[in-house]
Amino acid sequence: MSAWLKALKALTEKSPDDDELDLVTKEASNSTSDRAMALMNASLVDAALQTLIKGHLVPMSKEELASLFERDGPLSSFSKLIRVSFAFGMINDEMKRNLNIVRELRNTFAHSRIFITFETPAIATACGLLTQWYTEYKDVPHDKDHPRTKYLGASSRLISVLGRANFAHRTGKLVEFPLRFGK
Repeated sequence: MSAWLKALKALTEKSPDDDELDLVTKEASNSTSDRAMALMNASLVDAALQTLIKGHLVPMSKEELASLFERDGPLSSFSKLIRVSFAFGMINDEMKRNLNIVRELRNTFAHSRIFITFETPAIATACGLLTQWYTEYKDVPHDKDHPRTKYLGASSRLISVLGRANFAHRTGKLVEFPLRFGK
């Protein structure tokens, strides 16, 4: 593999520390582009779910982990991570449903060839299905029922719940499964 490709791959695989996570979260919530915000938050949710699963595996080499999580590995996609975490009792039905909605919205924003926003009817409908979890965010609509606010609140809540579980596991604290979306 060429050096430039290795460098790009390393950027996509690098896990953010707390300061970097704060920067990325602020960047996503302050983005004027709905597409950019949707993709960034979904990427953070996907990474947090992947980290949760990795944290509960037996010790493995980089190559062994890569065979699970890269390319055509059994845990190489967001949908597979969701199904496996649910099958092993790591998340409950509500989290699974919210994760799948975030995943489908991510796919739509990533692959749509037309201009779409959170106000596009199909996207607004999907956002309406997300569990309501509101926090005030700067530079986004303050209407708690706005689709962008619903997506930002739900995806941020997923990142938070998964992140707390990952931190608890790393510090040797008991993680109670299945994880729940609510408090």
